[in-house]
Amino acid sequence: AAQETCDPNGKRIYRDLVKMEESHLQLLQGEYDFLRGEFQTAMGFAPF
Repeated sequence: AAQETCDPNGKRIYRDLVKMEESHLQLLQGEYDFLRGEFQTAMGFAPF
């Protein structure tokens, strides 16, 4: 969307939204990885 708008403020807003969503994704991925590890430990999963 940032590439399709001519408005500099619009471009900035879209870029800011991308940064915020990337940080949300990193946060959620970290939570998912933690919970997956906790579940695997509780179920006795050992990848070795």
